[in-house]
Amino acid sequence: MKKTILSIIVLLFFSYNLISQNLTVSVVAVQGGFDQSEGLIIEWTLGENFTETVRSANKILTQGLHQPHLKTLKINEERLLSLDHIRIYPNPVNSILNIQLHKDFLTHYTINLFDTNGRVIKHLNVSENTTNIEFDMSDLSSGIYLLKISDVFISKSNTYRVIKH
Repeated sequence: MKKTILSIIVLLFFSYNLISQNLTVSVVAVQGGFDQSEGLIIEWTLGENFTETVRSANKILTQGLHQPHLKTLKINEERLLSLDHIRIYPNPVNSILNIQLHKDFLTHYTINLFDTNGRVIKHLNVSENTTNIEFDMSDLSSGIYLLKISDVFISKSNTYRVIKH
């Protein structure tokens, strides 16, 4: 009896230090990839064999080896109007172009100024708390420029023609 108990203890001790299977999530597919840009991550596979999608009135469930990490962002419909409430003055401009953002639609904006060849001349990131921006154009030569204002969160942008004297 002592030999049996001793044998079991020795086997348990040695088996504790052994490496066994390691379970990790992996996919065998024809093609796949991972791409990332500002605010967006895409993971995809092509030709995944084991997938199933179940739908009900208000839910969708996709099952398979490659599962996304889903992050949803609810956009208020009023927010879609955020770029429609921007004032840009004076136009034509001599030195300082004023950009006025509506206080009810504060969000993160990017502002790019392009020349007529499509090159970015100036770039500015605008935080949520900013309503008035003074965009200095005094160092630029006279001509026509395009001012593109983009809402970072909803990927909507408006472009304005600005004349510099």
